[in-house]
Amino acid sequence: MKLKQVSEHVYCVQGIPGVATDNQGFSSNASAVVTDKGVVVIDALGTPSLAALFPFTGGADTAHWLDLLEKLDRTDLTPLVPGHGAAAKDPDAAVALTRDYLRQVRSVMKAAVDEMVPFDEAYDSADWSEFENLPAFDAAHRRNTYGVYLSMEQELLAQ
Repeated sequence: MKLKQVSEHVYCVQGIPGVATDNQGFSSNASAVVTDKGVVVIDALGTPSLAALFPFTGGADTAHWLDLLEKLDRTDLTPLVPGHGAAAKDPDAAVALTRDYLRQVRSVMKAAVDEMVPFDEAYDSADWSEFENLPAFDAAHRRNTYGVYLSMEQELLAQ
């Protein structure tokens, strides 16, 4: 893995797509932003030893995440270094793809929870073909979707 400059002050080391056990624990990107006061290093918590220090890892609030992506959709981003994958050559398209993915997962899982459809049945009957070519889709999509299903159950119970 090599350090790559993605804009004037931003550098990135791209993680390897897949699950952490397949690539020595490095599945997320690490970035550095050079400022007048020093260098800020950003690790997307894909390094297991660092992620272990943060209890919220893996419990993303997808409603909040989706809200932020919708706000980002109205800005001029350059560059965009995601938590996984290469620095985006087209930040607007990268935001749109992630936003559309989260919308679909939340929509399908919300409908399942509202109708009390078991997760396996909801997952197996959904059309995920629009996203199946994403990096690490096979390794992570079902687990991601199950996490959203559980959070949708919590949201329903909180009403």
